[in-house]
Amino acid sequence: MISATAGKCGGAGSSGDVSYYCEPTMHISVFIHESAHSTDRGTSASNNWCDAVEQDSCVPDGYANSNYADNFAQVVVLWVHLIGRGHSKDFGGGQFACMRNQLRHIDTVLPAWRIQERDTLRSGQQLERKEGLTSQNGAYRLVMQDDGNLVLYVSDKDVPANALWTTGTFSKGPHHFIVQRDGNLAIYDGEHRSAWASNTSRQDADQGRLVLQDDGNLVFYDNSNQAVWASNTCCFISPRE
Repeated sequence: MISATAGKCGGAGSSGDVSYYCEPTMHISVFIHESAHSTDRGTSASNNWCDAVEQDSCVPDGYANSNYADNFAQVVVLWVHLIGRGHSKDFGGGQFACMRNQLRHIDTVLPAWRIQERDTLRSGQQLERKEGLTSQNGAYRLVMQDDGNLVLYVSDKDVPANALWTTGTFSKGPHHFIVQRDGNLAIYDGEHRSAWASNTSRQDADQGRLVLQDDGNLVFYDNSNQAVWASNTCCFISPRE
């Protein structure tokens, strides 16, 4: 499958293994939808998919009602977002029970899309605005917010009452958070000025990793797997709101 931007062409689309997006700034859901068309390869026309749709009582949205192909693509969009939110194992829980058969079928026919929720940043990796980490148990999220604040939440509901830890950084964006190869964790603003740092520079951290653990603690480990820095947010189990 090939995906690419194509300048100003009035929309997005796909043809066989090629998907195109007319603006690089298009929402990520458009990218997923068109990529789903490219990986469909007859799945949406199969009896198994049609049966899954008919057995369920709802589809993701009005657009998914257009035809089986767009329905398939929109369910893939929902599936990928559920993975990102840490809700793939229970297929979104009760909220999406009315389309459980469709989600189960996506999980079966697109095994390559069953990616793991990202709970780790390794040296040299970073979070751009609106990106984040999710603990493997889905109970905690770290988010690089639009306002420049890096916030650790309990639950996937990003409201102030659920914030366990924050860098308290508000400055001119866009911001990014990076695990530097020197072992320092840092946030830089839109003018590449340091807005926050862990001040943990060291020589034995070029292969280090930052992990959002299942206990709610955000911990940076050096090359020897020794904890160098932590948010000290262990064991806040229940969301506040």
